[in-house]
Amino acid sequence: MEDELRQLGLTSNEVKVYLALLRLKSALAGQITEMAGVHRRNVYDALERLIQKGIVSYVYGRKRKYFKAEPPERLLGLLDAKKKSLSDIMPHLLEIFREHKTSVDVRVYSGKQGLKNIFEDQLRSKTEILIFGKSIRNMPELKYYFEQHRRSRIEKKIKVRAIFEESARKTQAAKLPMSKIKYIPDETAGLTSTNIYGNKVAIILMLETPTIILIENEKLHEAYVNYFEILWRGAS
Repeated sequence: MEDELRQLGLTSNEVKVYLALLRLKSALAGQITEMAGVHRRNVYDALERLIQKGIVSYVYGRKRKYFKAEPPERLLGLLDAKKKSLSDIMPHLLEIFREHKTSVDVRVYSGKQGLKNIFEDQLRSKTEILIFGKSIRNMPELKYYFEQHRRSRIEKKIKVRAIFEESARKTQAAKLPMSKIKYIPDETAGLTSTNIYGNKVAIILMLETPTIILIENEKLHEAYVNYFEILWRGAS
């Protein structure tokens, strides 16, 4: 829980103080110090920042200052503020990114998160996805993610044409909605899955830890599309 709160931009002391206040409901600084295990001076600093962020408030009672945590829903405001800050600077970041972008952009990803990066990128492209090679949708560690990806793809009306190994005909890969699937012999599918979308080509190497080579280049993309069409005509 503390890690997640820190990801919202709270410091370690702020997290400890806020969680202590959630448990105490309403408390003096000394009580918060004891519960949070934070030095009293640091507690006051943390409280001041939490008040400014709108997730802690205070009242006076018997000439003493009592602090209380605001409802946890207020934390969503911190997330909204981070999103707004990022949205405000996004045009400038994109401008810098495009200035230094080469005609061929190559990136390498690995592991489960790397695969997710590629599939999320496909959804953002909103273009037909062409796939040939080995089906990777039987990976148990990504079973639930693929279900989520499938629903998002259908909502965005993104079509898929795929050429998988013959043995995939009996799997869920053969039942993907908004998809047309053809097959080639297992021995010709190899150990890679090539995904073509937008102006990108993602080559997924099915190693013990999957490795993905993502290439962004219009000419290369066009060449891979032409190659896919040749395979498509010959597949069954």
